[in-house]
Amino acid sequence: MADVIEFVEADLLPGEPKAFELVLANLPYIPTAHLPGLAAETTFEPKDALDGGPDGLRVVDRLLGRLPEQLDPGGLALLEIGADQGVTG
Repeated sequence: MADVIEFVEADLLPGEPKAFELVLANLPYIPTAHLPGLAAETTFEPKDALDGGPDGLRVVDRLLGRLPEQLDPGGLALLEIGADQGVTG
């Protein structure tokens, strides 16, 4: 039997219980205060696609709060974040 790939579009994750093996998201992660200093190439992006709130992680934190109930054991979540927003050490 062949593997099946199902693409699901939702506001972070669907409301109904569903287990995912992979979650891939490019969420807004730029702190609001950094928006005016962005390179000119980003000006075509809608503000909502860039503005992650005061620390840049407003939407990322919402997703992370829901992942434990919807990510399969051994599942993987891949998110783009800023270079200074990850865990170090």
